[in-house]
Amino acid sequence: MRAAAGQNRRPGATGAPPTGEASELQASPLEGRALLLLDQVLASLKELDKAEPRIRAQAQIADLLWKHDAPRARRLLEQAFRAAGELKDERPPSPSGDRRSPLPPAPPSRIVLQGEILRIAIKHDAKLAEQLVRTIAEDAGRPEERSAKDVAPDGMDRLFNRSLILLQMAMTIMESDHVLAARLARQSLDTGINPLLPSVLLTLKTHDRARADEIYRAALQKLQQQPVEEALMSLHVYAMPSGVFTLLPSNLGAKEREALSDDPELAREYLEVAFTKLTECAESLRAGAEQGTRKEFFCFTTAQMLLPAYDRYLPDKSAMMRAVRDELQRRVGDGADLFNPFAEKESAQELLSRAENEKEEFKRDMIYLRAVQKLLGERRFDEAIAAADKIKNEEFKSLIADAARMQAAFLHMSEGDFDTAIRYARAISKVQMQASIFASMAQKALDRNDLARATELVEEARKFIERSEDGPDKMRALVITAGVMARFGSLRAFELMRRGVELANWLDEKGQSSSDPFSTVFIAFLPENPLSVEMPLRLLARADFERALELACGFKNPERRTMAQIAVTRSALSENDSFDAIGSCVDQGNRV
Repeated sequence: MRAAAGQNRRPGATGAPPTGEASELQASPLEGRALLLLDQVLASLKELDKAEPRIRAQAQIADLLWKHDAPRARRLLEQAFRAAGELKDERPPSPSGDRRSPLPPAPPSRIVLQGEILRIAIKHDAKLAEQLVRTIAEDAGRPEERSAKDVAPDGMDRLFNRSLILLQMAMTIMESDHVLAARLARQSLDTGINPLLPSVLLTLKTHDRARADEIYRAALQKLQQQPVEEALMSLHVYAMPSGVFTLLPSNLGAKEREALSDDPELAREYLEVAFTKLTECAESLRAGAEQGTRKEFFCFTTAQMLLPAYDRYLPDKSAMMRAVRDELQRRVGDGADLFNPFAEKESAQELLSRAENEKEEFKRDMIYLRAVQKLLGERRFDEAIAAADKIKNEEFKSLIADAARMQAAFLHMSEGDFDTAIRYARAISKVQMQASIFASMAQKALDRNDLARATELVEEARKFIERSEDGPDKMRALVITAGVMARFGSLRAFELMRRGVELANWLDEKGQSSSDPFSTVFIAFLPENPLSVEMPLRLLARADFERALELACGFKNPERRTMAQIAVTRSALSENDSFDAIGSCVDQGNRV
């Protein structure tokens, strides 16, 4: 392969992509090696059976090729975007799509994938990104196309797709061009009110409050013209963010704090619209004979959630809204509040007493869950864990107790109390959750230049990982720990990652990885995802490119192998210099 890289160099270049096209920049020897590898990976994509990983890999290759061959990279992105638009969801139907489920259907794979491709396009060429979004609008405008392919089996059509992608684009470019971001957010209303809109507007509010308020009022006006839907619940976030962001980070600036404070005037405007829509909902349900529908549950939950806001901002309608809530609750049936996080307040002690007197096991467990949530909100962590331990369902008990311990550990870690955080982390039963906490603490220690503490934390993580049972959780724990260890001790990180590759292959042979609900996260190519192979392999490739490549090629699963190889090439081709400062830390850690 080294000889092939040399043969493909063009005159005057130390290394060039073997594409037959002119490169925009001369490549270093290592870049030439990585570009050759990318060409080989691109040629091997046809071996992948599933379309989604094939499209995702092509988009990531285009991202890495851009600096060296922008025309080719542009073509690859355009092809990937078109292919993603035609993607049929390969996942099994979600139970959330059931008529009686209170949850909305999960977004189709094509929406998620097109959003990823657009984030890449925006990074390199905003005009290309706008052009890609325009193709969605053009397709959606053709009646023959809408009837044939725009309406998905799960009820989410390409119009909603376009709305989501416009908002994703707006969020991505907000810091560089908030005026364009505002225009995209306004355009998203043409195809409905997406639940992401309030979050985009809150971010826009820190740059241009007048524009953000104008778009929000336009959304309220549109809401009045359509049937009640999830947007009714999501829109309250912009006018009354204090009900959502209850624990604000201490490092927020003045603009951010102002953006996350309630706006009484907008709150009253929103509540007037909500009152009309919820009253209409109750009247329409009263006329029907069917009970237990998703619409009933949604309207009831929204009314319950908004009652404190009516007491505060629109007291003249508070009593009437309670009457609407009561009528909806009667239709939803007994025990509706068990699933409702917005139920009117009961103290933790009242909930615990209520649980002890409840005869039905399922209801009792749900009341204990609410008590745990209440105690965690009051930072009474030990009491919350004790309440979780009273849950009868063993699997549910383990999940809730571990979540409580994890929240306690992360909170104490954020305050610098590592000893208390470690105490809670050691009691967690899931090895992956333990690894996440210890890796986070080790990273925080590195940020403080405390290499000795970081080494101690990662070593403890390594020991309990080795003692754990082989399975998907252990595989992900190895990847997480290798990612943080690679920042200061590449020799030990290589060994952990090698063990992770071996375990992944063993699980694939036994058929366990594919059945694990989180296995796709392991192969996902998201740099910010701690469960991805991206971070450890990228860091390890900085220390030893060939050895990291050998690890990447060691995956027997074609999807894992493809993404792992791309991760290795990113170490040589990425323009992100955030890892460069790690080099001295890696060397220092190896000496320690």
